[in-house]
Amino acid sequence: MHTYFTPFFLPCNNNPGDSLFCVYYPAVQPARTDVAQQNISNKKAVVFIPPFAEEMNKSRHLISSQARSLADAGVSSLIVDLYGTGDSSADFSEARWRIWVDDVRQSIEWLQNKEYSEISCICLRLGGLLALDVAASTAIPIEKIVWWQPVLNGEMHLRQFLRLRSAQGMISSNHSTTENTQELYDRMVAGELLEIGGYDLHPDMGGTMIEKQANSFVASPSCMNLKFDIIELVSSEGKQSSLPSVNLVRQLQAAGHKAKSHAVIGEHFWNAREIHLNQALIQTTTSVLS
Repeated sequence: MHTYFTPFFLPCNNNPGDSLFCVYYPAVQPARTDVAQQNISNKKAVVFIPPFAEEMNKSRHLISSQARSLADAGVSSLIVDLYGTGDSSADFSEARWRIWVDDVRQSIEWLQNKEYSEISCICLRLGGLLALDVAASTAIPIEKIVWWQPVLNGEMHLRQFLRLRSAQGMISSNHSTTENTQELYDRMVAGELLEIGGYDLHPDMGGTMIEKQANSFVASPSCMNLKFDIIELVSSEGKQSSLPSVNLVRQLQAAGHKAKSHAVIGEHFWNAREIHLNQALIQTTTSVLS
């Protein structure tokens, strides 16, 4: 099927004059004129919640392909560049976690205003923690979180991000300027803005990331009705999801959530040198949402 999409700018509620760049993929309508069938198709929608920094740029092609697949299956999608990223307003140095929470909330409200009643989130990496924060801290209803390759600990993810600068120092000609990760971490906590791989990380953003852990959201009353599909990429047939992801599913189930784990063969496309399109991941995600 041919999938149509509409790019547009969504005005920011908390930042007058600023806007979020969005791409809307409406569900493909059934060929039949059965109104009831069309209503079913129009009922479901998803918001894509991106990963952190450069990982999003490596993921755009696959996310767009996923949106087209969902549209063909009768599920609409909204892809959003969070504040300070992509084609949205501001620079990355101006991005704050609390603003991103509001960006996701506003994106879901935009879909609600188009009369979608079952709105889920597809989250890649750190985006899952952001979705959990939205569910826990706002009154916005989320039907399901489909979490690709979960990042469960914001502090660990931040330290991995800081290692990019340490690694750059190691391969530079002047080894005397090499900064270790702990030194960078301490400087950020002390309030210094750090340039990491072309991204200016504000200490407020880094400091908030440190506080975010999946475990702290599992038992939140606001998250109790959430459903989860955890999808992890593995290197070969027969390999299972990682122990942290398996434990997360067990914790979710123990807390009363409907949660499933899926292992899909594929490359880590968010940090690969070449652009990867994983049809198995797309098909699995479409299946759990349609």
